[in-house]
Amino acid sequence: MTNIEVSNSEKFLHTSSSCNSKSDQLGKGRKRPLGRSYNSVMAEIVQECASNLEWQEVEVRSATRKGASYTVSIPPWAGTEDVTCECPSYVFRGSCRHTAQALEKICNWSSGGPVPQTDEQRHNRVCPRCGGQTYLVEE
Repeated sequence: MTNIEVSNSEKFLHTSSSCNSKSDQLGKGRKRPLGRSYNSVMAEIVQECASNLEWQEVEVRSATRKGASYTVSIPPWAGTEDVTCECPSYVFRGSCRHTAQALEKICNWSSGGPVPQTDEQRHNRVCPRCGGQTYLVEE
């Protein structure tokens, strides 16, 4: 049995059954099987921007060195602990202002976030932030 409920994100309830006795497997002359156990799993399907699929490299200009820019590498998974920068400050301290500036430049949209998606965008799988393609992911 599968129940489907669709709201801002798509939700699916999958119910699987398993037979516990030989008579359940045969099912001869029975109107309803006896002795079955049911397992339910709730999975939420959300859309994410396709730009989240791979590592992204963003060039950020230096505020202190004229003409210099640094590459910030952003991973495809959530969280900022693995964001890296090639600037001297990041190499020395492990943090810098360039990482925050780079995170502001990328889309990183998910349907669970604050920017809503219209019904047309959801149907056509279009990101409301950058206009790029989205894909479905199970959470």
